[in-house]
Amino acid sequence: MDTVRPMTVVLSAEGRSFAMVLGNSKYEPGEWILIVGPSDSPSQWARLRRQRPVSNVAELRRVCDTIHELLIGLPGVSALRWYFEGARNPTPAVATPRELPWG
Repeated sequence: MDTVRPMTVVLSAEGRSFAMVLGNSKYEPGEWILIVGPSDSPSQWARLRRQRPVSNVAELRRVCDTIHELLIGLPGVSALRWYFEGARNPTPAVATPRELPWG
């Protein structure tokens, strides 16, 4: 299966909710992208007003570690890359969430 219909899944971990959005990569045919973040992230309008998201980095990191372990155990999943996305802080892709600059 080379394409996937976009979908959102909300996970609960330690009393917090995290959203995962799965969709096709706009850069590479046959590649998927999974965006993970707190489900209470501010809207685009709130970001423009410079409101900061309320999140717990330690919990988000644990969720990403768990997702990574799940994905590497699935047949057919390869070339996992993790990176932070954003206009102000783009980061190079790394192999595991533990290699991201969480600080």
